[in-house]
Amino acid sequence: QKFIDEMVTPVMRINYGQNKNVSAFVGAVSLAGAQPNLWAVEGGNWLVCQGLINAASAELVQGRVTAVECQSPPSRAEKTFSSYKLDFEKSDFSYSVYDIVVLAAPLH
Repeated sequence: QKFIDEMVTPVMRINYGQNKNVSAFVGAVSLAGAQPNLWAVEGGNWLVCQGLINAASAELVQGRVTAVECQSPPSRAEKTFSSYKLDFEKSDFSYSVYDIVVLAAPLH
């Protein structure tokens, strides 16, 4: 408890404006940059992201998305969900339809 109060809580407040009431994964990630060599994954920290993708059975498309189009809006009355059509540039396929889409891009 002392480690959480004296190390984790200040890091969470400074970096994220949060208190210590977060999931263990978020807490661990927040500490990654707090101190050199605090923790590392054997084989590379990228394995954490790869493990999350695998655990979610997600499809990672490494290609340039040229368009995102909502195919069907959600309906509470009919209990249907949205689906999204993504158009790709220079990929194995020109488009695909997904239930959930997460777009990630570099900040620079």
